[in-house]
Amino acid sequence: MMRRMPLEDLSLILNQVGLFRDLPPEVRDVLARATQVVSLAKGQAFQGSGVGHVMSGHLKQAISMPDGGEKVIDILGPHRQFGLAELFGRAEHGGAVVAVTPAVVLQIGREAVLQALESCSELPRRMLGEMAQRQFSIQQEMAADGCQSGASRVEEYLLRYAEPSRDGRALVDLPFPKLVMAARLGLTPETLSRIFREMSEAGLIQVQGRQVWLQPCLLMRRGVSAPVAARPAQRSHAFC
Repeated sequence: MMRRMPLEDLSLILNQVGLFRDLPPEVRDVLARATQVVSLAKGQAFQGSGVGHVMSGHLKQAISMPDGGEKVIDILGPHRQFGLAELFGRAEHGGAVVAVTPAVVLQIGREAVLQALESCSELPRRMLGEMAQRQFSIQQEMAADGCQSGASRVEEYLLRYAEPSRDGRALVDLPFPKLVMAARLGLTPETLSRIFREMSEAGLIQVQGRQVWLQPCLLMRRGVSAPVAARPAQRSHAFC
């Protein structure tokens, strides 16, 4: 469902998005005029071209496989963008983008973004930085898929989005079913369940519904107890 908002409100919202923050007012107005707020129900696909910015909820970006299954490329949480690279090609998006929880997305029209890129030298630099970071992440994930076990991939995924706790543990609050996490990591749901069970039996994690508590022994073994405790909370970005 799409809804229109006053131009002034859209301009203020866009100014809170890192990609568009503090752009010249005339550039932000061009973007605001081409922006709509899209509400998606769980399981609903995002339609349209241009840049999407996730305001709330989570979406998966996936491509169809020849065997009828799908490969989940990315999980997009709050403050994430998609459709940047597709601005410069003919494809609307790199795979289907589907809500895995109810979500609200800003849809910014393609032509307006291209116009803003031509008129503001700062925006191309920011966009290239975003795409470069995504490319780096893809390369890291490909390397991990080729040389790491499923258990190691699960550990790294959990550690990436853990929030520190005062008792020396760290918490990952899963915002969507474990089935989605399995697809993101290239595992079957059964394999992920087995890995979770083995990690629980080894005292590495404690699972309570969608909450996964990472125990101090896991944090110490991976040498990340200090960095996890020092960085800011990221629960709203989990599995993004």
